[in-house]
Amino acid sequence: RDQAGLLPLGQLNEHGAGPAIVKAQVAADRWCAIGSVVVATFAGPLLNDAKRWAALLNAGLGSALCGRSALEVRGLTGWSSDTVQVIVNRGATPERLDGVRIHESRRHRGSDVGVVNGLACHSVERAAVDVASWCPSDRTAAGVLAAVVQQRLTSPIRLHETLVRQGRIRRRRLIADTINDLAGGAQALSEIDYGRLFERWGLPRPTRQAIRLDQRGRRRYLDVEWTLPGGAKKALEIDGIGHIEPNRWYADLLRAADITATDETPILRLPAAAARVDEKLVV
Repeated sequence: RDQAGLLPLGQLNEHGAGPAIVKAQVAADRWCAIGSVVVATFAGPLLNDAKRWAALLNAGLGSALCGRSALEVRGLTGWSSDTVQVIVNRGATPERLDGVRIHESRRHRGSDVGVVNGLACHSVERAAVDVASWCPSDRTAAGVLAAVVQQRLTSPIRLHETLVRQGRIRRRRLIADTINDLAGGAQALSEIDYGRLFERWGLPRPTRQAIRLDQRGRRRYLDVEWTLPGGAKKALEIDGIGHIEPNRWYADLLRAADITATDETPILRLPAAAARVDEKLVV
């Protein structure tokens, strides 16, 4: 029951179910062999929990759920995968099972592993940083980091601490920038990113933090503003990930409407991360 009905052959043997008993139960279709190491004490399909146990028991001592599998067990919604991801120490050679992906790592530390419902799995922070490093696109990398913070499973500070411990990994710069975005320091960082983008593509140098007055005469600041030939103006607001929080989004829309009701300068709104992952489209 503790292992969703699955046991490795070693455990079965310790409890008196030796090879002859296992062979007879499998032959009678009462049990099912999962590879050459693990046995399910039932004949039906493996549900999610059983799939995770099969993957871990097959990988052996010291293994843990990682990546999206660890995040799902720890409560992240919207990022599940049909493939169970398991991490083992570099040099381990567990049998390969269908529907299971094995990751070997020199950085598989015990301090990154906890137990959830009996399952050994990476922390939210380690799993999220790994997913961001492994996934196929920059957009997905930024998305998973945002998701774990938005769903209140961790904080930007803890993500940053984990990134530092990981050392040199794929997309390190993008991951660090996204974490800064999430920490609320996105404004200064994003303006730097956009400034570099303007220089690379030869766009005119804009005015920073341009002052506007709203309908009640209050001073408002726009991130970027250009004065076009003929004197017309165009403004750009650079929104970090925090701007999609419902209350912030609501306030941002009212603020923009308040400014444009007084001043007809068009305001373009772009996400901070877009300067890094959708540069050509932004330009």
